[in-house]
Amino acid sequence: MVIIVMGVSGSGKSTIGTMLAEKLACEFADGDDFHSKENKEKMSNGIPLDDNDRASWLLEMKSYINNYPNDKPLIMASSALKKKYRDVFREADRKVVFAYLDSTKETIKERLAERKGHFFNPKLMDSQFNDLEVPNNAIYADIRKSPEDIIKEITLQIDKILPKNNTKLSSQTLKREN
Repeated sequence: MVIIVMGVSGSGKSTIGTMLAEKLACEFADGDDFHSKENKEKMSNGIPLDDNDRASWLLEMKSYINNYPNDKPLIMASSALKKKYRDVFREADRKVVFAYLDSTKETIKERLAERKGHFFNPKLMDSQFNDLEVPNNAIYADIRKSPEDIIKEITLQIDKILPKNNTKLSSQTLKREN
C-alpha cells in the first residue's frame, strides 16, 4: 500500500510523511524531490505550475511507486491538489490511499512566513488553494493539531480501512476512491 500525504504547500506534508513513515517503519519519499529544476525555479520565482508543468512530475512519482517493492508499504508526500493528479497515482500498480492535511489560508500563510530555505514562494499560496480540489474519500487530518496528534489521527483511520486480520500495511488494502 502507498499512503500519499497531500495538501497545499506549507501544510506539513514532508514533516507528517516522515513521522508517519517512522511510526509505520517504512520508507518516505518526498514529492519535492521529483520536481524538475525548471519547476523549482518557476515556483521560486512566484510562477505557479500548470498542468503541463506537473505532468512529468506526476509520472516520475507514479514510476517510483510502480518500481517500489510491492511487499513494502510506502509513504509519499505530494500536493496532489486536483482529482486528475490523484487519478495518476490511482493508475499505479499499487493500492493508494490519500491522507489529506486540511488547512485554512490563514494557517498556511503563517506557516509559509516562518518557513526558511524552501523553493516554494509564499506568493503562490492563493494559486494552491485555487487549484485544490478537496478529496471526497480520504483520510483527513486537521493541521492545527500537533504533529503527534495528526499521526495518531492518521494511523487510527488507517487501522479502520485495513482488513481485520491484517496487522500491518499491505498491498491487500482496498483502493480508496478520492
